[in-house]
Amino acid sequence: MSTHLEIDLMIAQLEEMLPTWAAFYPEPQFIRMLAEALDYIAASADPDARLYCVMRTGHLDSCSGEIPWAARYGGR
Repeated sequence: MSTHLEIDLMIAQLEEMLPTWAAFYPEPQFIRMLAEALDYIAASADPDARLYCVMRTGHLDSCSGEIPWAARYGGR
């Protein structure tokens, strides 16, 4: 499970890759790759880091149980 610092590191690594991905891959593939990377980051967040991960990426792990909770409050 990833901590706040590990999430920051993964996001920094992703930010470095995005210009290369955008230049090299067609848009649909780029979007899929970005979504997969965000899924990985969100799924790896430890329970104490989930809120931090959402604030940094805007992305919830679909298996975290938090999406139904967010839906009740205007999320997804």
